[in-house]
Amino acid sequence: APGADHAIRVFLVHLSVNLAWAPLFFGAKMVRTAALLNFVLLGAIVATVIEFAQISTTAAWLLFPYGLWVAFATVLNVAIARLNRPGPRQAAI
Repeated sequence: APGADHAIRVFLVHLSVNLAWAPLFFGAKMVRTAALLNFVLLGAIVATVIEFAQISTTAAWLLFPYGLWVAFATVLNVAIARLNRPGPRQAAI
């Protein structure tokens, strides 16, 4: 399909951002950085949906529940980051 190469590249960028999140959040415990990366991931999902919609509306719509899940995960990640802010007696890492 015309434009499929570009859509695949956008999808692969999205996938790499997605794969970077878990090691940041769980491995490195960089919760705030992971929250910022979630916003980047949401943008990458939107870009992927836009690219996929030019090829297949079905493919684009199938990403909608995933986008909602990542939006929910972003809310949770931001909440965890806020709840774990260093307090007045706690040193920032």
